[in-house]
Amino acid sequence: SANMGGLIGNNEYGVERITNCGFVGVSNPFGSIATPIPTYSAQALSSDEFDEITHLNGNFCSFANVEPMTGDYKISTANDLIKFSKLVNAGVDVSGATFTLAADIDMTGVTDFIPIGKYNAFSGTFDGNGYTISNININRGSQDNIGLFGIAQDATISNLNLSELDICGNINVGGILGYGVQDVSVINCCVSKGTITGSEAVGGIAGNVVEADFTSVYSNVTLLPVFWP
Repeated sequence: SANMGGLIGNNEYGVERITNCGFVGVSNPFGSIATPIPTYSAQALSSDEFDEITHLNGNFCSFANVEPMTGDYKISTANDLIKFSKLVNAGVDVSGATFTLAADIDMTGVTDFIPIGKYNAFSGTFDGNGYTISNININRGSQDNIGLFGIAQDATISNLNLSELDICGNINVGGILGYGVQDVSVINCCVSKGTITGSEAVGGIAGNVVEADFTSVYSNVTLLPVFWP
């Protein structure tokens, strides 16, 4: 195995800034990062309109005729998170939208989660709002670019906690992010209690990055090397 790190597995060209970060013995230094907004009025991803355009029947379909998404959307359940992943991977332009967690999400029982941005890079804003996604299991064997987010470009991921995770891939494997292509910011994020497995560029926060800023990120997970045939 090569290029494994507590925070970042591999720095391909240049991490522009790493500020107030650590990876030893930290379970969750943030507590509640952000107080949920009681009058939050963002659209829910479980709305009828969202259900209609993400009715994929287990397969990806073309969203060529879907207008780019703008505005604020909230993610409250495991089902919402799955829909969000399908939306991004199907190619919908979400670069002008903000997606915000509105509750802790337990992914227990979800065995086929596809990383957000695995097939089409995520560009936009994801705000964890201080909540925790727990028990996420992503077993993609010999596939590359694996994490909660597979590939991100021109994106901000903030205020997010991951706990009790089991993530397995090949190259570019991380807790928050597999591969940050360019102009990616990861802010106030914590990954704790779990295992991340890969063969190269494996990190607690991100597997591999080209141009990225990391501010107040912490990881306390086990990194395991693996060699795929």
